[in-house]
Amino acid sequence: MGETLSVRQIRVQTVDAWHQIASERIVALSFTPTEERFRATFAQTVLSEDVSMHDLSTTGLIVDRSEKSAAADPHEDVLFVLQRRSSGVLAQNGRDVHLTPGSLALFDPSCAYSFDHSAGNQRQLTLRMSRRRLGVDDRTIARLSATPIPGDHPQSVLVQAYMRALWKRGAAASRDVASASGDLAIELIGSLLSSLLSSRMEAPRASEYERMIRYIDAHFERHDLDVAALADAHHVSVRNVYNVFARRRETPAAAIRARRLQHAAQLLHDHPRSTLVDIAIRSGFGDAATFARAFRRQFGHSPSTWRREPPARRATST
Repeated sequence: MGETLSVRQIRVQTVDAWHQIASERIVALSFTPTEERFRATFAQTVLSEDVSMHDLSTTGLIVDRSEKSAAADPHEDVLFVLQRRSSGVLAQNGRDVHLTPGSLALFDPSCAYSFDHSAGNQRQLTLRMSRRRLGVDDRTIARLSATPIPGDHPQSVLVQAYMRALWKRGAAASRDVASASGDLAIELIGSLLSSLLSSRMEAPRASEYERMIRYIDAHFERHDLDVAALADAHHVSVRNVYNVFARRRETPAAAIRARRLQHAAQLLHDHPRSTLVDIAIRSGFGDAATFARAFRRQFGHSPSTWRREPPARRATST
């Protein structure tokens, strides 16, 4: 990274040009566009020898840093990204994390990684920092790369705001102020990472499956609760959600449906005068017909028939 503060914005219209710019100014990468017309903008602010910021905007594409590229193009720095627009998936070290506007994530260019930006209309703000200045060891970096960073964590909120302000004002700052601002960014992110690591070591978290089941229990009445919503809520990819449930020989859709039907059965018992439309809506189903079909498959009777049966017989039906 350069020794003086500098700002430069470059617009490109071909993947080849983007490959050259990104490989020269960030790390060696390969790109596969997912839209017919490619457009990208690169802007960089060098704050000090140890810190630079990159504002990247692109149409849809897949970004890949292979193991071969990482070995041939080693880097001492680490990268910390703030997703500003659209969504994507960062994958590294066998993990992936779903990024939505406001999401933060750490990744290590000394190892292979990939970004799925096929959603298009991307914008990311990336902070490139010296590994030795960050204050966390390589094992911690490997453990925290491509893992969800809670957006409501107090230090996460501070880092988000600081990165936005630093990009907005860094270009106009004097060299000394820019350097001091970069140092503070390193301190804030290092503190955030250390805090996240400590909390995970001190209080083992519930499994992903348990967290997702609790989320379903709390939100099953939402008509838009589906696999994608579960992924967004837990900052992981849709594929990751399917894998979590597959380990239990379940599917997320079946878990959501079962919780809705359980609630509907209770409503049928507790509110005998409620219409099936009302019960369907209150249980998260979009309409009464969908609810009735799902109920019959689960319990072997229509909701109306089940409601008329004595409680003892209902128990044998379930």
